[in-house]
Amino acid sequence: MDAKELVNKLNLHEKVSLFVGYDNWRTRKVERLNIPSLRVTDGPHGTRFIPDEDQTVDEGLPAVCFPTASAMAATWNKQLIEQVGVALGQETKAKGAHILLGPAVNIHRTSLGGRNFEYFSEDPFLTGRMAVAYINGLQSQGVGASIKHFACNNSEYERMSISSEVAARALHEIYLPAFRAAVLEAKPWTVMCSYNKINGTYASEHRYLLMTILKEAWDFDGFVVSDWGAVHDRVKAALAGLDLEMPGRPDWFAQELFEAVKKKVVAEKILDDKIFRIFRVMDKAGLFDQQTTTSRENNIAERETIAYHTACEAMVLLKNEGNILPISADKYRKIGVFGYLAEQPTIEGGGSSRVTPHRITKPLDEIKRLANGQYDVFYEPGIILTDNIPVIQNLDRTIELAEKVDIALVFAGLPEFYETEGADRPMMHLPGEYDSWINTILSHNPHTVVVLQSGSPIEMTLWVDQAAGLIEAWYAGQEGGRAVADILFGQVNPSGKLPMTFPRRRIDHSDYPNYPGENGSVLYGEGIFVGYRYYDVKGIEPLFPFGYGLSYSHFEYSSLVLDMSGLQENKAGRVEFEIKNLGKYGGKETAQVYVHDPQSRLIRPVKELKGFEKVWLNPGERKKVHIDLNLWDLAYYDPAEDVWVAECGEYEIRIGSSSRDIHLSGRFILPETYLFNHKGKLIKTKKGFRLSADNLLREILADEGGRKILTKYLGDREKDPRFSLAQGFSLRQISLYAPGEIPPELVAKIDRELRALD
Repeated sequence: MDAKELVNKLNLHEKVSLFVGYDNWRTRKVERLNIPSLRVTDGPHGTRFIPDEDQTVDEGLPAVCFPTASAMAATWNKQLIEQVGVALGQETKAKGAHILLGPAVNIHRTSLGGRNFEYFSEDPFLTGRMAVAYINGLQSQGVGASIKHFACNNSEYERMSISSEVAARALHEIYLPAFRAAVLEAKPWTVMCSYNKINGTYASEHRYLLMTILKEAWDFDGFVVSDWGAVHDRVKAALAGLDLEMPGRPDWFAQELFEAVKKKVVAEKILDDKIFRIFRVMDKAGLFDQQTTTSRENNIAERETIAYHTACEAMVLLKNEGNILPISADKYRKIGVFGYLAEQPTIEGGGSSRVTPHRITKPLDEIKRLANGQYDVFYEPGIILTDNIPVIQNLDRTIELAEKVDIALVFAGLPEFYETEGADRPMMHLPGEYDSWINTILSHNPHTVVVLQSGSPIEMTLWVDQAAGLIEAWYAGQEGGRAVADILFGQVNPSGKLPMTFPRRRIDHSDYPNYPGENGSVLYGEGIFVGYRYYDVKGIEPLFPFGYGLSYSHFEYSSLVLDMSGLQENKAGRVEFEIKNLGKYGGKETAQVYVHDPQSRLIRPVKELKGFEKVWLNPGERKKVHIDLNLWDLAYYDPAEDVWVAECGEYEIRIGSSSRDIHLSGRFILPETYLFNHKGKLIKTKKGFRLSADNLLREILADEGGRKILTKYLGDREKDPRFSLAQGFSLRQISLYAPGEIPPELVAKIDRELRALD
């Protein structure tokens, strides 16, 4: 099929009609040319049923419900998430759809984000690795990904209209990198723009994001689709780079766009490019040679197994005092199970991602299965939460049972309507009387393990210190009940790590001063200091740090070797070290590599995640781990020049089992400065620092060219004793203190010449 030739056969009415969808799930057909519909369906943790054209109900057909995205990220297992993508691709294809609307890669900026469960992480690097793995798996099955929501859709408060006011560095270093990694490495078939505005412009009309960055800088060759109902002005959207408006509307000719093309407000070649992009994706899906599959069911058991393994690796052991876990018959004979979530688990959040599962494995049933006559299992629902009402039931029976049993397993968490598309969480702590109910059990049984079901952090300072054991089980999908029971009884060694920071209190979180926004906008006042970056720079101790998670084993790190010689040729540098399992259980450990730049020209976080590897180790086994780093991993974005800079100087590599538990560190020198464009192409190499008025005075004087420029404009002032005392300040800072000596206009001239130095 020649897509360009087919575009040329369309008349203007047909071209314009293809810009707007047919209904909720399909593009328009062009029967005259035998052009079929492209069919999409909701994800990202399952494949929603989509109806045939003559149906109106879109619920009912079951699908495998995988753990939600924050749980997927907690696995820190790229290979496993690629398998999830493969499974989702198979199911999407079996249901007759060509594109799955996922993954969702927005950053956890606020701990109250209603859709955090659909998003991977607070960290752009981890999010990007998960996204690339997911998309590679999905698209290997001939099914396209629609990566979303581009961009800065980080909360649900006024999501249809709010403007995310975000500075350039934060945009490029925090909120765009996961999209960039996905587009450049995994090549998703489509990108979905978000509802919100970015710095005053709706995402669907944002030419800088859709054209300058996505299509031009990153060479994106798929099509851009709107979020459902996110188009406010079709002409502006068309000019900005949107290719497909969804869902369909009754005015199928899209009259205003038709008139704009006729009047040459929108060039017809712009429309041709949009249709070409859509046709190219149709061709990838096999629509023009009728290769698509429409069977409804296949390999369900295999997909359920992948969902189970994902749930197992996602669950994070946060506390295990006195080795209360795993449960064993020599320590405990009477097990008390508390909480209705043990019998009616929350397996997913609410909104468009919701799927109807084939089955739901329940923790209570699975605990009884593993007890297998060796233990006596007792159950008390205790608290039931429906429609925002807390209802504690039979508190006397709760106390009686807590005192009777050897170990108490308390299932608590958030119901589906608390974490949902369309609304943020009202609070970070558990709703209703949950906290007091947990405290009641803890006060009557010191051998208590709390199991949490949620998609994002929960404030638990009222009881966490008293709990002997604590597991974050997430929204773990349909196989979560089986997975958590296997972890409790030691059938599986927990290996999950937190993909976001758990704060002690809501007010500790980086977004707190600016959430949720006012007068139609929300200021991203924390800039690049999101998540653990904020806790590091502010010196705030989190409840549980980013990357944290315990195991039934203990691991030793040793023998760090840094070989960064390849970086000077714009190739990979190598970080190598060893990990040994000191415990009696086989298990997996996720080693994390962070980069620290102690002397950058622009302010940078204390550390940034730039690599990780999850490895299996038998008891007593030692393995070498190697992780490659490249120059891009050292770079920051300089908004003044619109370039990425890997600056010369000393860097520190920190290896740890979490962002706050660093086991090894080493330093190396990068002798030159490297400048890159947005795609990562090397633009220029420069010896020494890349100078500006923001450099420290001593750094400018240490550079021959910089010293000449200062002498040119400042003359003998270099010999002034006050000048010597000021060498620890930047030229711009000196001007602020002494504008009479060095006026701002002079600083601007010096700055321009410093930046122009080769």
